[in-house]
This record gives sequence, structure tokens and C-alpha cells, in this order.
Amino acid sequence: MSVLINEKLHSHRLKWRWPLSRQVTLSIGTLAVLLTVWWAVAALQLISPLFLPPPQQVLAKLLTIAGPQGFMDATLWQHLAASLTRIVLALLAAVVIGIPVGIAMGLSPTVR
Repeated sequence: MSVLINEKLHSHRLKWRWPLSRQVTLSIGTLAVLLTVWWAVAALQLISPLFLPPPQQVLAKLLTIAGPQGFMDATLWQHLAASLTRIVLALLAAVVIGIPVGIAMGLSPTVR
């Protein structure tokens, strides 16, 4: 009986040690390892900084682009809005063309 009580206390103690779930811990750990490897490869210059800049340089550029200065006289949000508008318009064009063609192919043996 004391073995069961000890096992319950031991398992209860382990739950308090890991407040984050295993999945969250693995996700954060994977991200940390990838950032560390990226930083190490960039610091050792195994790949040219032109093709793989260090993480701190990328973050600094992101903050510059996301700020009021932006990139090419437009903020990051304006560029994002333009890109998303193009994506939505392309999706609508595909739906407007694709659905009637699909229905025609399904109904007409000539179109098939």
C-alpha cells in the first residue's frame, strides 16, 4: 500500500516540475536548437553572410522594415496588404473559372 502512495506522490511531483506540456517543451527546444545552429553557422562563416546573415542582423532589418521607415517608401503592413490582396484576387479568379469548368466537365461528355 505504501508503494502505491509513494508512486502517486512521485507522479504528482513530476507534474509540478513540468508546467509546460511535452509538446510545447519540444517546440521551444527545437526552435532554440535551430536558432543556435543558425547563429553558429553564421558566426563561423561556413556560408557566406550574403546567403545566410546572422540572426541579429535579420532581426534588426525586420525591425527597420516593420517600423515607420518601412521598405521602399511603404511599411511592412502596406506590403503585406498588397500581397494578401493579390492572393485573394488570384483565389477568386481560380474559383470563378474553376468551378464552372468543373461543373461543365461533370455534366457534359463533350467537355470531358
